[in-house]
Amino acid sequence: GEQQVKNIVEPVRAYRVLLEPMTVSDNSATVGISLGLPDKPSVVVLPFANMSGDSEHQYFVDGITEDIITISANLFCL
Repeated sequence: GEQQVKNIVEPVRAYRVLLEPMTVSDNSATVGISLGLPDKPSVVVLPFANMSGDSEHQYFVDGITEDIITISANLFCL
């Protein structure tokens, strides 16, 4: 749920990670579904936003995202 975090004005949505499967018991659309862990670990890398306003910097933003994906893939393959 929403949590207040130091030095951030707006609440930040926080998630709980469970290492054992459980049945969801809230009012969401997934009520009664037993959730388990995938066979392999997974990480999501969202693209960075070009906040400079200069469209010429977009290649740099895309490159950073690609580098993080490549490095992460190499780390998880070990």
